[in-house]
Amino acid sequence: MSNIVFNHPLHAGLLLNKDGEKRILSIELSIESSIFRKLDECISKGGFDYFYYNDILMIPDVGTSQLIALSPITECQIEGMKDYWVPFYEWVLFLTIKEFSDELLLVQSLNLPHKETLRKKLQCRDRRDFRLIKLNEEDSKIYSNYSNVEKLK
Repeated sequence: MSNIVFNHPLHAGLLLNKDGEKRILSIELSIESSIFRKLDECISKGGFDYFYYNDILMIPDVGTSQLIALSPITECQIEGMKDYWVPFYEWVLFLTIKEFSDELLLVQSLNLPHKETLRKKLQCRDRRDFRLIKLNEEDSKIYSNYSNVEKLK
């Protein structure tokens, strides 16, 4: 388990999924922002999930343990992450990892090369889970149906 230290002020990339429209924004992130309030809320409940690819840190609005079964979920990835997708409902925050060790992640504003990477290589898809219940069998299984992968415009 790593500790995360955020530099301030922070400028971040924010992938927003609003009414099915996905777009990436550049935002200034203050310590009083609703995003940091949401992260504080998650910490009080046991922590939040984060992912990184190369030096880009991705923090989704919901932890994988908090995903509501059978709800529509959006997933994103940066080309090159192979089969790994980051699940989220409304947003994913993107920042730069400046330095890290096994104990500490130092996080800074999203830099220009990483903004370009997101602009060119970020992709999304929607996921819909459904439960298949077979008559006369105790076990049911959850299956996922995925939309086509879309690049952001």
